Amino acid sequence: LSLSLSTNQHLPPTGGWLQVAAKAMPVSSLIVGVDLDKIKPIRGCKTLVGDITTAATAAALKRASGGASFDAVLHDGAPNVGGAWSAEAYGQSALVLDAAKLAVAMLAPGGTFVTKVFRSKDYTALLYAFRQLFDKVDATKPAASRSTSAEIFVVCRGFKAPAKLDPRLLDARFLFVDGGAVEGAGGGAEPQLNGEGVAVEAAIGPAALLGPKGAKRAR
Repeated sequence: LSLSLSTNQHLPPTGGWLQVAAKAMPVSSLIVGVDLDKIKPIRGCKTLVGDITTAATAAALKRASGGASFDAVLHDGAPNVGGAWSAEAYGQSALVLDAAKLAVAMLAPGGTFVTKVFRSKDYTALLYAFRQLFDKVDATKPAASRSTSAEIFVVCRGFKAPAKLDPRLLDARFLFVDGGAVEGAGGGAEPQLNGEGVAVEAAIGPAALLGPKGAKRAR
């Protein structure tokens, strides 16, 4: 089973990744695509109109798969662009976290998650989160991606399917600083963690956790 997520709000949905999945997956595979707008029909694929950040879309995907888990989740979504770079970069990073949450809910053990990411100050924090959930995490920039673009694709293999997951790991309010920046991300250093596996030293925003359960939040 393969799931393609697209929330590209400024371009018409063409189902590009669905077309690739249809060619790469066995003929009997269930391939489902989601977009905010209707995707043109693609042979061998199911398509849904929905917002990947909502419970309604997650439920619709469960119905489409008959309750079965997916082997791969592909995410090529992007927020509206044209504003300040910092806001756009944060919006993309937050959207990636939403896609990762959906992947965690939908993937089978050992599954694969592929996502587009902007190389912003949040990049290292995103990689950290992925490494807690997958055995192998690699970043690549396909030749088709413009060299001047900040986008990069991260391939996460071997979903660990943890029995229990602290939701703060995939919450931008805790993972990112002040809603969007992790100091030192450009240098490749991973954020410091508390005893519960949550980035805390780098997280200094108003909603950031400063310690284990029971500790006060920053004001």
